[in-house]
Amino acid sequence: MLTWSMPGLSTVSRCVLLSLLLFIISGCATDEADIYTWMQNAVTRTPPPVKPIPPGAPYVPTPYLAANDPDPFRQSRLYGDDGVKVEIVAKLTGQPDFKAKEARNNILESYPLSSIKMVGYLVLNNKVMAAVQVENFLKQVKVGDYIGTDFGEVKRVEEHQITVLEKVKDVNGEWTDRTVFIPMKTAAKKLQDN
Repeated sequence: MLTWSMPGLSTVSRCVLLSLLLFIISGCATDEADIYTWMQNAVTRTPPPVKPIPPGAPYVPTPYLAANDPDPFRQSRLYGDDGVKVEIVAKLTGQPDFKAKEARNNILESYPLSSIKMVGYLVLNNKVMAAVQVENFLKQVKVGDYIGTDFGEVKRVEEHQITVLEKVKDVNGEWTDRTVFIPMKTAAKKLQDN
């Protein structure tokens, strides 16, 4: 006969321990039908498989066409051949004439181009001129006149706009030319002197 001996435990403790062990084992032996039902429901609720992503267009590299252009990161762009900063060299070569601007003392050079409006087009003695307005002033400008705060020189006067070439500093401190157009503000009539 098989005997189970546990020294130090009373008979009541043995019975409680045995019943607890049987209770734990009986929990594992439940009906498995509910597990199979849950698995079947999970399979039916599974979303359909996602369609694969179509293959993309093949990569075509863009050729670098600026190989012959000057390198914007080269040191000689920032410093001249003799080590002097290019800003100083640019001032010596392409700088606008500050003294001439002071000597001209033109009221239109004290206003930015954004505040100057073209309001008319004139032809007097075969000379093409534009009438411009800034604040309460009305002035005539012709090719060669200076207007705006950035050394703007009038290069062309047309019925619908004025073309101005300004001298401004770029990010490297070099003086460069910038073309600005001042369009006609209103539909003004062309006047001609015969």
